[in-house]
Amino acid sequence: VYGSKFTKETTASAFFGLLSSVLPLAFNDLIWVCTENYDALEQSLECECTKQLITNLLKFLSNALSEGKLVPLIDSSKSRLISEVILVLLRATKEEQRQLTEEPQEFVSLALDTCENHTSEIPKTEAAKLLMKMCSRIEGPLHFVATFCCEAIRCSCAEEGEAMFKLSLIHICRCRRAI
Repeated sequence: VYGSKFTKETTASAFFGLLSSVLPLAFNDLIWVCTENYDALEQSLECECTKQLITNLLKFLSNALSEGKLVPLIDSSKSRLISEVILVLLRATKEEQRQLTEEPQEFVSLALDTCENHTSEIPKTEAAKLLMKMCSRIEGPLHFVATFCCEAIRCSCAEEGEAMFKLSLIHICRCRRAI
């Protein structure tokens, strides 16, 4: 602030303190929105306000990862963030499943945007960007996601498919504290 007696370090320290206290609130809000309302999440995301809230919270967490001092705050919650927010937001919605058969070009466009381009400012692309940033800045998330994907593929090939996958998912999520 012009004419202020605060130094740049004091201001940065105060800002870091503020971010450190806001970050857990953002994290808890994301967990609540994605898990408490899991069955109605797709419908909730049709509301522009909810969609913007989730998108902005994901952007906030992604930007916090860019700030080196804030990485430990996210690192301590990475497994919950991946399993209860990111993977939930990355799953294919009913509309996307419909697009796969009826409008494959639209489906492919969204998939490319989610995985590569990141031009849409929607929860799915922001979740993908956050996951990519977590994998590059924190140790463990890549292994967790790879294990999750391998388990999903293995279970989908089994006769007991869905039931087996749910049990495996419970096991993976219980073991997530190891990442």
